[in-house]
Amino acid sequence: MSTPRLRFIVAALLTTLPVLPAFAHTGHDHVFGLTSGLVHPLTGLDHVLAMVSVGALAGLHGGRALWALPACFLAFLAVGAGMALSFAPQAANEMLIALSLVVLGGLLAGNVRLPLAMVSTLIAGFALAHGYGHGVELPDHASAIGYFAGFLVMTALLHMSGVLLSLPLSGSQVMQRSAGFATVAAGLGLLALRAV
Repeated sequence: MSTPRLRFIVAALLTTLPVLPAFAHTGHDHVFGLTSGLVHPLTGLDHVLAMVSVGALAGLHGGRALWALPACFLAFLAVGAGMALSFAPQAANEMLIALSLVVLGGLLAGNVRLPLAMVSTLIAGFALAHGYGHGVELPDHASAIGYFAGFLVMTALLHMSGVLLSLPLSGSQVMQRSAGFATVAAGLGLLALRAV
């Protein structure tokens, strides 16, 4: 693993750790919200695959993309979750989440190297949809601040998992294509289920 990539991963891990104790003694609602937020991204294959794919794309692109793509996703994830607190659930949002898997998987499978601004724009749009999905599912009696902090931390950790996954993927086109096609297949399956 290259030294800049290792430094990025260590720095990202260290920046997420202070968030956890910040909510440890501030009341049941905050703790429940934080715990719910940490667990929520792991409860849906669509969220896990999308977030790991973003990290893998960042790792494969390297350079500025290594931090810019995950940061872009996290920022727009928070915006999307905030929007969900003000608007009613949208059925089309679930289709956008499934579509994100098709597009992100296609980029991985095809080893497509789009300009950073274009990939960031795609990721921002998908992050809004994923954030909206998280925000709509805010548990009753949970602190929104704790819940948001939890799913942002878990998302960052899933991005880092994707960055780590990019190391073996970059050395094997077969592995990269397989991971991309599996993600596309999951997205198409979800689109079919949600279209019914």
